[in-house]
Amino acid sequence: MPVVVTTLDGRILLHANDAAHALLGEQFDEGFRGIDALARVQGAGIVARLATAEALDEVEVEIAALDGIAGWMLLSARRVDYHGQDVALFSLTPINELKRTQAALHEAKEAAEITAEQLRSTTDTLMASIRYASRIQNSIFPDRAAIQELSHGAEIWVEQRDIVGGDWHWVGRAEGGDLVFLCDCTGHGVPGALMTMLVSSCFRRAIEEQGYASPARILTSLHRQVRLALSRASGEMSADDGLDAACIYLERGTGLARVAAARLPILHADSAGLHEIKGDRTSIGYPSLPEHVVIAEREIPVAPGDLLYLFTDGCTDQMGGARRNLFGRRRLHAAIDRLRGLEPAEQIARLRELLADYRGDEPTRDDATLIILRVNEELPEEERLAVLPKLIGGPAA
Repeated sequence: MPVVVTTLDGRILLHANDAAHALLGEQFDEGFRGIDALARVQGAGIVARLATAEALDEVEVEIAALDGIAGWMLLSARRVDYHGQDVALFSLTPINELKRTQAALHEAKEAAEITAEQLRSTTDTLMASIRYASRIQNSIFPDRAAIQELSHGAEIWVEQRDIVGGDWHWVGRAEGGDLVFLCDCTGHGVPGALMTMLVSSCFRRAIEEQGYASPARILTSLHRQVRLALSRASGEMSADDGLDAACIYLERGTGLARVAAARLPILHADSAGLHEIKGDRTSIGYPSLPEHVVIAEREIPVAPGDLLYLFTDGCTDQMGGARRNLFGRRRLHAAIDRLRGLEPAEQIARLRELLADYRGDEPTRDDATLIILRVNEELPEEERLAVLPKLIGGPAA
């Protein structure tokens, strides 16, 4: 360690070890001019402080130029007896590398702060755009009035993972009955939301062409239109995206529900228990699929008070639990079987709590939608028209 001994006023050099000579050789060769000259601005203050104190520890100082380059040191000082004389002993620790590192860190910190601010600005702009996109996407979902106009009761829960998402549903009342549609498009977030916009447009064309009464014909028509929209004019595939879907038509006055599904299951709760109607083992809309796909249509008898459940895999493919497993259809079916005696709104509230408890601290993996339909007694037309304005004027969902 470089050590220098001077008179107490720091003016006269009494001793310097070899390390000090190696470090400060030029200053010694030219003649020692005092600690105040060596330590530049801080030197005089250090000497003054040493006069009133016995020690100074690791004071950061800028030393005189070495080969034209300013240097930095940690200077410590002690008042000691040197051959009967009260003197100052200085130790010097070079910290040029440390100072350079500190300067580099300071520059890096400033650069990081600028980058972080730019990212915050970009994120704020992006989130504002996504929130606005959510308003646009919400415009293609059925409103409360459309749901209340159905002949049968309906409760719907939608939870998009990323403000906007790839789940979409539609309900409508026709002269012959009620139609309910649910789909889970490829992806989530913005890509999924863009798919729902495409699907909603194609779905409306499908029901214009096919009417409400045949869910299977609606799904096959929807498949052709989405597939065509996702394929290039040359016939090459632009993107292999598509959807899983389920469709129910509750025919008025017959006690029958016509159902068709592509991968999505449908649950039916009646007085005998809970039954699963499995969807066909094909998705729809994917350009990689044949132009013509076969979707089966089934007729199931329903009675007043029966419940029909539609849901996307965001309700089942949630990681959680003590072993971090998927929630799964078996747990969902068991929960619905326990809760099916409750009102649909209460069932949805309980199922949401159950899923949230199971998820715990795990992130939400996918968009989730659950629709519960209650089969009602048919009201005479004049009685239905009397009730409908009250329902439409009620609170929004």
